[in-house]
Amino acid sequence: MIKHAAELPAAGSEDLAGWLTYLESMLGAEFSMRPGLDRSARVWQRLNPLGLRIARQIVIVAGTNGKGSTAAGLSVGVYGSPHVLRFNERCRIDGEEVSNARFCQVFEQVETARHEAAVQGPVPLSYYEFTTLAVFELLRAADLDLVVLEVGLGGRLDTVNLIDADLAIITRIGLDHQAVLGNTLELIGAEKAGILRQDGLCVLGSEAMPASVLTHAAALNNVVRGYGEHFDERHYGLADAGLEHHGTCLPAVNLSAACAAFELLGHELPDDYLHRLNALSLPGRLQILQADPMICVDAAHNEQAAEFLAAWLHRYMKPTREAGGEAGAGRRGDIRAVFACFADKAIEELLAPMLPLVNHWCLFPLQGPRAASVARLEQALGTALAQAASQSHTAAIEMPRIEGHCSLSNALESATKGLQSGDCVIAFGSFQVVEAMLLGWHNSNNNSHAS
Repeated sequence: MIKHAAELPAAGSEDLAGWLTYLESMLGAEFSMRPGLDRSARVWQRLNPLGLRIARQIVIVAGTNGKGSTAAGLSVGVYGSPHVLRFNERCRIDGEEVSNARFCQVFEQVETARHEAAVQGPVPLSYYEFTTLAVFELLRAADLDLVVLEVGLGGRLDTVNLIDADLAIITRIGLDHQAVLGNTLELIGAEKAGILRQDGLCVLGSEAMPASVLTHAAALNNVVRGYGEHFDERHYGLADAGLEHHGTCLPAVNLSAACAAFELLGHELPDDYLHRLNALSLPGRLQILQADPMICVDAAHNEQAAEFLAAWLHRYMKPTREAGGEAGAGRRGDIRAVFACFADKAIEELLAPMLPLVNHWCLFPLQGPRAASVARLEQALGTALAQAASQSHTAAIEMPRIEGHCSLSNALESATKGLQSGDCVIAFGSFQVVEAMLLGWHNSNNNSHAS
């Protein structure tokens, strides 16, 4: 099937949806990124010919979902991807999402630069490369004290790495995107260490850091602050959320790294930093849509994120699940999972942390060519259960109920059927799962209010 390119929005247009459709049709899907910074560098040179910094201080983060800033009294910009519901979520300036109109203005600037930098036709950029360059220009024009940029994939060859950071944060490294980054932690670590700069500052958010990261930091004469050696969550009074959601809904270990970075840059944490961090949330991260029976969504899409989700569920459900009693007493009850993911993920590893908790799985396929089929999901779940049973040195994992469905709506209908007080439905596996869940929840609430 021939895919026809969408029309370029008119000059001065404020149609953000039209621009995004144009980018998707002209430049390919977000994940059509090709390794290399040459293309993006040529366009960025046209946008920023004087090589001006995008902020007075710049932080680049590789491998974390916790991008919140603890900056007080500073003008701050934050960039991360992907978004959940609105493209505007990707860039916030002083806590506010950038407007549609402003995004359209910088998209027009990037498109012009893409043509001006042409050698044999306009410079080909992916959706991610194009939109990341647009965010650079947004942030540079905002005259900010501090900017935090999150790497999209890897580090060394990610468009974000065009920017020289004053400080780099590298959090715990796990196996993900192996086809692009390598199939060992050492190889993936080397890719992420590509964001480090000569004589720079570096915060390492895990004790289990690959030697490739440590070696690179030493070779570049970085000032290093490491988790466990120089700081941890207890040092900053942080704790992961548990029963009744006390604590932070983002990983406390990542937020402790953010605090360490803020101090290493020469700033003092504000007196109310704990209140700020405990109130911090991001769309689709431990987002509770309904309290009891609980319905929750989380963007966990790799083993590391699934481990955090499982630990949170264990704490949240722990008091009455372990004490026994009838369903509906306190928070005891079933944990039902609505799950889908992409076929190129290590699905067995993604499922494994949740196996001791979930007693009812509702599987469905995502949209698009990367989606794992229901048959593949069922196979992966069966393999993961068999591996868990063979490796278990304690009580055997109970065989859960497993259902395959053709859509999210059918999977969710089954998962919520007969829910009682104390039960929990958790939807996870992909940002696409989160987006569909939040859109469906929003629409259902609007319909109920309208009726």
